[in-house]
Amino acid sequence: MKIKNKFLKESLNFVYIIVGIFLMGIAFNSFFYTNNIAPGGFGGLAALISDLFVKLDWFYISPSIIYLFFNLILIFFAFKAQGLKYFLYSVFGILVYSTCIEFVKFNLNVNDLFLASIFGALLMGLGMGLVVRGGGSTGGGEMLGKILATYNPDISIGKIILIVDFIVLALSFATYGIINSLYTLIAIYLASKVTDIVIDGGKGTKAYYIISDKHEEIADVILHKLYRGATLIDGKGVYSKKERNILMCLLNKYEARNLRKLVFEIDDKAFLFCTSVSEAYGEGFSKIVSYSKVLKVKAKIEKKEKEETENIKLIEDINKNVISVSDKKNEEEIKNNE
Repeated sequence: MKIKNKFLKESLNFVYIIVGIFLMGIAFNSFFYTNNIAPGGFGGLAALISDLFVKLDWFYISPSIIYLFFNLILIFFAFKAQGLKYFLYSVFGILVYSTCIEFVKFNLNVNDLFLASIFGALLMGLGMGLVVRGGGSTGGGEMLGKILATYNPDISIGKIILIVDFIVLALSFATYGIINSLYTLIAIYLASKVTDIVIDGGKGTKAYYIISDKHEEIADVILHKLYRGATLIDGKGVYSKKERNILMCLLNKYEARNLRKLVFEIDDKAFLFCTSVSEAYGEGFSKIVSYSKVLKVKAKIEKKEKEETENIKLIEDINKNVISVSDKKNEEEIKNNE
């Protein structure tokens, strides 16, 4: 029964991945590429490089080939960094997405740039969200981020994706001009928001609490596969009166989706729950503004206010002197007239 349920779950994951990539292919060809709007990530880079080659009168090379080439370079590093399962899912996702870029072409005649950027982003975000929920990957910035995080855990996957999107935006400006690059910015931003909503309702950081007899193994996975820290909290069951360890960790949206799978692979009897975190500061999350920096800013503000007060006082003194001189002149004129 357990094997059957696992097979059904994996089959459903593949359905998510295939449907998601198909939607991404429609967004790429029917909304973005035909209107010179670059989607984010490696797909956008591939489209821009393809058009740039044509613009420079070099030769035409399909975006699907460029996309495949970029990801094949990374995929071998991904195998070493993330293991066989991630490697196989990524190869599947990359090949299917490259195929969709090449062949999934519906002529929807959407020539309005605003509509193309909005509806293209909605489809792209929905598709990417389904791929992620299915545990898949289409390579690109996320894969690059995971590879780099293997060698340097301080590197944020989200920041790597942001850097790739910034490069896409800069190339879009150089290739398509200011108007299309602005629509590219709209498409990238909206697609990322839709992806977040599909994955986890749009809430970024989550706090996960795990109760398991195999908490040490789970903690090891969190450290070496998700590259995050964790905290052990002493707990006690109210009913059983047994001492239990509770494992707590904070994960961003790019890491959270893998945790449940990893936990239940180790212990299928584990108890896990999560809460949304509105703010998270510290290593790997938002940086805390130090108290010394706050004091420096405060000192600058006070200095500026003091200077403004002194300037106002100086102006008032000058006005008084001017009035005083004027009054003396008037008095002298009156005396002379008398």
